[in-house]
Amino acid sequence: MAALSFLCLAPAASALSVPLTLKESAGLAATNWPVTVVVPLPYGQFANTTSLAIRTASGTLVPAQFSVLNRWTGRDNSLRHVVAQFQASVGAYSGPGTGTNLYYLHDDGPGSFSSPL
Repeated sequence: MAALSFLCLAPAASALSVPLTLKESAGLAATNWPVTVVVPLPYGQFANTTSLAIRTASGTLVPAQFSVLNRWTGRDNSLRHVVAQFQASVGAYSGPGTGTNLYYLHDDGPGSFSSPL
Protein backbone atom coordinates (compact mmCIF):
# COMPACT_ATOMS: atom_id res chain seq x y z
CA MET A 1 0.00 0.00 0.00
CA ALA A 2 1.37 3.39 -0.96
CA ALA A 3 1.75 6.04 1.70
CA LEU A 4 0.37 9.28 0.29
CA SER A 5 0.04 12.72 1.81
CA PHE A 6 -1.16 16.14 0.67
CA LEU A 7 0.19 19.60 1.34
CA CYS A 8 -2.51 22.24 0.98
CA LEU A 9 -1.76 25.96 1.20
CA ALA A 10 -4.43 28.52 2.04
CA PRO A 11 -5.68 30.37 -1.05
CA ALA A 12 -5.43 34.08 -1.76
CA ALA A 13 -8.61 36.17 -1.77
CA SER A 14 -8.62 36.61 -5.58
CA ALA A 15 -9.16 33.86 -8.19
CA LEU A 16 -8.86 30.49 -6.53
CA SER A 17 -5.83 28.37 -7.43
CA VAL A 18 -4.81 26.23 -4.47
CA PRO A 19 -1.80 23.95 -5.06
CA LEU A 20 -2.28 20.40 -3.79
CA THR A 21 1.03 18.54 -3.68
CA LEU A 22 0.68 14.77 -3.56
CA LYS A 23 3.71 13.04 -2.01
CA GLU A 24 4.44 9.32 -2.11
CA SER A 25 6.80 8.08 0.61
CA ALA A 26 6.75 4.26 0.52
CA GLY A 27 8.55 3.80 -2.79
CA LEU A 28 5.46 2.54 -4.63
CA ALA A 29 3.80 4.35 -7.51
CA ALA A 30 0.05 4.93 -7.24
CA THR A 31 -2.31 5.20 -10.20
CA ASN A 32 -5.87 6.48 -9.83
CA TRP A 33 -5.50 6.35 -6.06
CA PRO A 34 -8.54 7.74 -4.21
CA VAL A 35 -7.60 10.80 -2.19
CA THR A 36 -9.50 13.18 0.05
CA VAL A 37 -8.30 16.65 0.96
CA VAL A 38 -9.84 19.45 3.04
CA VAL A 39 -9.24 22.96 1.70
CA PRO A 40 -9.82 26.19 3.64
CA LEU A 41 -11.53 28.93 1.65
CA PRO A 42 -11.37 32.71 2.08
CA TYR A 43 -14.24 34.42 3.89
CA GLY A 44 -17.11 35.57 1.71
CA GLN A 45 -15.90 34.06 -1.58
CA PHE A 46 -18.05 30.97 -2.23
CA ALA A 47 -21.70 30.21 -1.48
CA ASN A 48 -21.56 26.65 -2.90
CA THR A 49 -19.21 24.17 -4.61
CA THR A 50 -20.59 24.38 -8.17
CA SER A 51 -17.67 26.43 -9.52
CA LEU A 52 -14.91 24.27 -7.99
CA ALA A 53 -12.71 21.96 -10.05
CA ILE A 54 -9.50 19.94 -9.68
CA ARG A 55 -6.88 20.25 -12.42
CA THR A 56 -3.47 18.72 -13.00
CA ALA A 57 -0.39 20.93 -13.19
CA SER A 58 -0.77 20.90 -16.99
CA GLY A 59 -4.40 22.08 -16.72
CA THR A 60 -6.22 18.82 -17.42
CA LEU A 61 -9.57 18.61 -15.65
CA VAL A 62 -9.75 15.75 -13.11
CA PRO A 63 -13.13 14.20 -12.20
CA ALA A 64 -13.83 15.18 -8.59
CA GLN A 65 -16.61 15.55 -6.07
CA PHE A 66 -16.92 18.27 -3.46
CA SER A 67 -18.80 18.59 -0.21
CA VAL A 68 -19.11 21.36 2.35
CA LEU A 69 -17.32 20.65 5.63
CA ASN A 70 -18.34 23.89 7.33
CA ARG A 71 -19.36 27.49 6.69
CA TRP A 72 -18.61 30.93 8.05
CA THR A 73 -21.75 30.74 10.22
CA GLY A 74 -22.71 33.84 12.13
CA ARG A 75 -21.20 35.93 9.34
CA ASP A 76 -22.34 35.47 5.73
CA ASN A 77 -22.68 31.65 5.68
CA SER A 78 -20.12 31.35 2.85
CA LEU A 79 -18.00 28.19 2.59
CA ARG A 80 -15.17 27.93 5.10
CA HIS A 81 -13.79 24.45 4.31
CA VAL A 82 -14.59 22.07 1.46
CA VAL A 83 -13.77 18.40 1.06
CA ALA A 84 -12.45 17.42 -2.37
CA GLN A 85 -12.33 13.76 -3.42
CA PHE A 86 -10.67 12.58 -6.61
CA GLN A 87 -8.37 9.91 -8.00
CA ALA A 88 -4.73 10.91 -8.26
CA SER A 89 -1.58 9.36 -9.65
CA VAL A 90 1.99 9.76 -8.46
CA GLY A 91 5.30 8.08 -9.28
CA ALA A 92 7.31 6.11 -6.73
CA TYR A 93 9.66 7.94 -4.41
CA SER A 94 13.23 6.94 -5.22
CA GLY A 95 15.15 9.99 -4.03
CA PRO A 96 15.01 13.78 -3.87
CA GLY A 97 12.76 15.31 -6.53
CA THR A 98 10.76 12.12 -7.12
CA GLY A 99 7.45 10.79 -5.83
CA THR A 100 5.43 14.01 -6.08
CA ASN A 101 2.63 15.23 -8.30
CA LEU A 102 0.92 18.60 -8.30
CA TYR A 103 -2.83 19.23 -8.60
CA TYR A 104 -4.79 22.47 -8.21
CA LEU A 105 -8.17 23.40 -6.80
CA HIS A 106 -9.62 26.07 -9.13
CA ASP A 107 -12.87 27.99 -9.23
CA ASP A 108 -13.26 27.76 -13.01
CA GLY A 109 -16.36 25.56 -13.06
CA PRO A 110 -17.08 21.86 -13.15
CA GLY A 111 -16.30 21.41 -16.86
CA SER A 112 -17.35 18.32 -18.77
CA PHE A 113 -15.92 14.84 -19.19
CA SER A 114 -15.99 12.35 -22.02
CA SER A 115 -16.69 9.51 -19.58
CA PRO A 116 -18.49 9.36 -16.21
CA LEU A 117 -16.74 8.93 -12.89
